[in-house]
Amino acid sequence: MVLDDATITAPARPDAIAGLRHAAVAAARRVGLRNGVVHDIRLAVGEAATNVVLHAYPAGAPGRMTLEADLDGDALVLSVRDEGCGLQPRADSPGAGLGLAVILRVAQRVRIETPPDGGTVVRMWFGPRPRPG
Repeated sequence: MVLDDATITAPARPDAIAGLRHAAVAAARRVGLRNGVVHDIRLAVGEAATNVVLHAYPAGAPGRMTLEADLDGDALVLSVRDEGCGLQPRADSPGAGLGLAVILRVAQRVRIETPPDGGTVVRMWFGPRPRPG
C-alpha cells in the first residue's frame, strides 16, 4: 500500500536532503510511529539521501533522488532511489563513509536494490519499537 502523497522527487543536491527527511518524518507521524522510531527515520533517510548526493552522480552532473513511503503490515517502508551509477567505487566520489552502517543499525530491515533501468534503491523498514517490559 502506498501512502497518499508519499512520493517526493528532488534534485540530488545537499539543500534538498532536509526536504526528504521532513517528508519521511511526516509519513512516520501519519502512521503513528513513536518519537524514537521517528528519530531513526530522520537519521536513516538523511544518510541515504546524502549517499545519493555524494556518490550517485559524477561530480557536477545533474541528478535526482526520490523518496517513497509504503506500508508493509505495521511497518513503514521508506525507499530512497537515485538514477545514478549505483553502488560502485568512482574516482571522483568521496571515500566510503558510515552512511550505510548507520542505516543498517537503525532500520529493522534494509534491502539495497539495483533496478533494471539503473540507479540504486535503498529500502528501509521501520516499525513500532517493542515497549520495555
